[in-house]
Amino acid sequence: MLNKFDREYLINLAMQAEIECYNSYFMKAAEKILSIYINKHGAKIIWEFFINAGTVANRLYLEFCLSGFNTSNDTISFKID
Repeated sequence: MLNKFDREYLINLAMQAEIECYNSYFMKAAEKILSIYINKHGAKIIWEFFINAGTVANRLYLEFCLSGFNTSNDTISFKID
């Protein structure tokens, strides 16, 4: 489970990505950061967080899907409100 600091950091990362218009330099750095978080918490937890955290975080998840970053959809639970 993500702690408060990790959740805040990932939301800030998503907001910064949107401000940077998802440019390739920023996305390369974000991939490195996410790789660290995925190794620490697991891909399922990270991607579920991005999908369910809100629109800004969800857009970052979709950008990673489009860029070919490993977003294994096999284990992700999609919450429907």
